[in-house]
Amino acid sequence: YNMILLLDVLNIMNQKDLKGNPEIFSICFFTYSRTKKTGGEMIELKNAVKTGLPFSLKDSQMIGVKVPKSSHHPIAVNTRLITRFNGEKVVL
Repeated sequence: YNMILLLDVLNIMNQKDLKGNPEIFSICFFTYSRTKKTGGEMIELKNAVKTGLPFSLKDSQMIGVKVPKSSHHPIAVNTRLITRFNGEKVVL
């Protein structure tokens, strides 16, 4: 497997194309809720983009991701639980 640093993943997510649209990527991560003590489900999204989160979820390690043109709400992702990005294994 090819590997990519988490810092590089976060930088790529923040990029925009020439028209100002967010960078599209594939991402694989595990869910986890500290408050509900639930999670452990692996989620894989193809054609995802980074998006904002409600203020209550803003945390230095949380980002929002969603699939454009889908009816799903953004998903809050703990950046440390990202395992794959654009087919590459994420390392800290």
